Formats: sequence, C-alpha cells, structure tokens
Amino acid sequence: MKSEEALRDSSQTQTNSSQTARTSVSEPASLSTRVESPAQSSPPINPFAPDDGRYVTKEEYWARWYENPYPDIDVSYEWNNGRLEAKPLPNEPQLDLYNWFLDLLRHYISTNPIAKLINLETGFVLTIEDPAEPSGQREAVRKPDIGVILNSNPVPWGGVDRRHFDGVCDMVVEAVSDSTPAEVQRDTEEKRRDYALAGVKEYYILDPGGEHMRFYRLIGGGRYEEIQPDLEGVIGSDVLPGLQFRLEDLARQPKGDELALNDVYSGYVMPNYQVAVTKSEVEAQRADAEAAARQEEATARQAAEQRAEMEAAAHQAAEQRAEAEAAARQEEATARQAAEQRAEMEAAAHQAAEQRAEAEAAARQEEATARQAAEQRAEMEAAAHQAAEQRAEAEAAARQEEATARQAAEQRAEMEAAAHQAAEQRAEAEAAARQEEATARQAAEQRAEVEAAARQEEATARQAAEQRAEVEAAARQEEATARQAAEQRAEVEAAARQAEAAARREADEQMRAMAEELDRLRRQSS
Repeated sequence: MKSEEALRDSSQTQTNSSQTARTSVSEPASLSTRVESPAQSSPPINPFAPDDGRYVTKEEYWARWYENPYPDIDVSYEWNNGRLEAKPLPNEPQLDLYNWFLDLLRHYISTNPIAKLINLETGFVLTIEDPAEPSGQREAVRKPDIGVILNSNPVPWGGVDRRHFDGVCDMVVEAVSDSTPAEVQRDTEEKRRDYALAGVKEYYILDPGGEHMRFYRLIGGGRYEEIQPDLEGVIGSDVLPGLQFRLEDLARQPKGDELALNDVYSGYVMPNYQVAVTKSEVEAQRADAEAAARQEEATARQAAEQRAEMEAAAHQAAEQRAEAEAAARQEEATARQAAEQRAEMEAAAHQAAEQRAEAEAAARQEEATARQAAEQRAEMEAAAHQAAEQRAEAEAAARQEEATARQAAEQRAEMEAAAHQAAEQRAEAEAAARQEEATARQAAEQRAEVEAAARQEEATARQAAEQRAEVEAAARQEEATARQAAEQRAEVEAAARQAEAAARREADEQMRAMAEELDRLRRQSS
C-alpha cells in the first residue's frame, strides 16, 4: 500500500510512462544478471510494475530494486525468496482507514514512548524455517504498511544510515490489497503464515469492507490465534499494553477530540484533554449552581410578594362576592316575576295560534277546490284547440297533394325535353372527343420532336462546357507557367544582383588590398 503523497505523485508519471516502462526498464540499469525460475512462465507485463514476478538475488534486490527502481515510475517492490512482488496502490477507503489507524498508533506512542514506527517503504527481513528449501529456510523482505518496533526489541532501529530494519517487527499492520484474488491471498494467507513463522507477535489486517478484517496474536509454535473483541466490541493489544479500539470505530473513524473523551481511548489519546474538559465542566457546574441559588432567592422574594397580593385580592374578592350574591337574589326575584308574566303571554299566544291555524286550513281547502275547477276548464279548452289544429292539417294535406300532382306532370314534360337535348349533346361530344384525340396525337408528335431537340441542345451545351473547362484549364496552366517563369526570372535577377554585389565587394576588397599594399610600399621606400 502506497502513501497518499506517493499516490498523487505517481498518478501522472504512471500515465505518461506506461509505454516506455515496457521497453526501457525491463532490464536493471546496473545489473544484467537475471535469475529465472525454469518452471515459471512469463506473465503479462504490468506497465506500472514492469518487473513484478521477476527473480533476482537478495544482493541485487538491495542494490537495485529496494529503493526507487525506476526514474519515471513510482512503484515499490518486496522480495519473497528471490521473487519481486509489487505493492499495489490503495483506494480511498483503504487510505482513510490506514491513516486513521496510523494516527491512533502515533497517539499511543506519543503518550507511551515504548516503541517506534516504520511504514510503507521501509522493509524488514524475515528468516523462515522451510524444510522444502535446500538450506532448510527461506528469506523475504517485507515492507509493511505499518510496523511497530518495541524499544525492547533485540535489534535496535534508528540512525540516518539505516534504510531497512535487520530485525523482526513486534507488530505488523497491513491494509488488505483486494485488486485481485492473488493480492487478497498474499495478505490474508501467505503473509499471515510467514509473519507467524518469523516471530511477529501481532498481525492486524485492515479492510474497509470488513470481509478480511482480522487481528492475530502469536501463541507459539509459529501459529496465530485470532484476537476476539470483548462484550463491548473492543480489541486490546498485548504488544502495546493499553492500546485498544472499538471495531465499529474502524468504520466510523472518529476524530481526536471525540476519542479523547471516550473511555476506550482516553488513556492514550490526549489523556490531559479529558481532565481539562472535566475541570471546565466542574467550574461551569459550580457557576450554574450559584446562578441557580440566586435565581431561587429572587423567586422566593417574588413568591412572597405575589402571596401578599393574592391575599389582598382574596379579601377584595370576598367583598365583591357578597355584593354579587345580594344582587343575584334581587335578580332572581325579578326573574320569577318576569317568568310568570311570560307564561301568561305564552298561553294567550297559543290560543291565538290555534285560531289562526283553523282559518288557514279553511282557506287552503277553498283554494284546492278553485284549482281543480280551473284544471278541468283548461283540459276542455285544450281538446277543442287540438281538434281545430287537426282539421286545418287535413285541409293543408289535400292542397299539398293537388300541387304535387301538377308539379309531377310538369317535371315529366321537362325530363322528356332534357332527354332529347342530352342525345343531341352526346352526339356532339363524341365528335369533339374524336377531334381532341387527333389533336392530342399531333401534340405528342410535336412534343417528341421538341424533347429530341432539347436533348441535342443539352449535349451541345455539355460539349461546349467541357471545351470551356479545357480552355480554362489550359489558361490556368499557362498562367501557372507564366508565374513560374516570372519567379525563375526573379530568382535569376536576384542571383545576378547578388553576384554583382559580391563582385563589387570583391573588387572593393582587392582595391583596398592594392591601396594598402601601395601605401606599405611607399612607406618602405620612404
């Protein structure tokens, strides 16, 4: 996994140099010897890591491939028992999780300076017992994403001249590379096996997706066991006592101030921050308590004043209630008297209403009788009117039939005259049609002659156009020839002028030389 800065710096160079990588860096710049595995077939070349899978010796790796192997490609190689393995580039979620966990380790070491960190480009050497090898062991140089080296590690780390760690890291953290199944297998199986056999005490695999997230501790015999979280989902480290983190926080990635106020992290992430926050909270609580006491005292005074006002108001209300009760009794007597008067008036109104209802019933009965007589009279008038209309319609129909008979006789006479006229017109039309047919044949013959003449004229016009085009082409050719001749003439004249100028310069120089020679001879003779 590469750092965020390296990722940015390499994006442009990888794009611009993918083609040249296949040709210009396929061989080392200073070493020509290449150890090839006889059973290994050549895989396709990766333009961003053209020597991935190449076999080199450990000495060649340190000399040529460990640091900046190419001038124009940003790639880092690990060495696995003679074979170069390129470290893949991370995606953004992997880089975010890596940076968050690296900050967590930096907080821990800042509070507990018992270890040092290496990361990304710094390698360390693994020596692994392997009966399959002729020597009984194999070697690898790994560049962990994060390596932790305790101060108690038997091999010291430091010094400006050290570019790799000769010992074994106490803890290794790798952000899983998941571009291909082979990369996943390398981080989750091959490196886990090699780190355990080499004695790395704890191995953490970070995976933003969670599928390959694992945390291992060494239990002896070159084997790892998986570290299980406690009931609150917290993972704790044995290599770095007090280092702990919640599994859910690997996805949430809370910031430093939030971590410092969390009991899981407060022991090593800005430990004084929680004390300062607690002191500030206590002072704020004391100020709040004093303000509350002052508020309660003011509230008590206000309550006493309100109680006195309420007692005065109660006394005034009692007096007003007595006055109201006396007035209510007076109103009650007046209401009883008014109710008696209202009952008498209602009885008289009820009697008058009964008399009015009887009169209205008699009037409605008379009105119904009158309506019935009017309806009968209207029906008789309507029947008489309908009989008159029917008689008028019968008379009109008789007159219409008589007029229709006269009109039919007239139409029959007109039709006979029209038939005679139509026969005469048909004979005339047939004669006209024969005349038109002869005229049409004559017009068709004339049209054919005109079309033949038009085609002849069109052919003549095309021939004239072709001749005109040939003449124009010849004219353009002559014009081009004239321009070329003019240009050649101009060049000849320019060359002549140049030659004349050169001849004049040469003559002038010869004259000056002769004058100088004469002058010299005169000086000598004098």
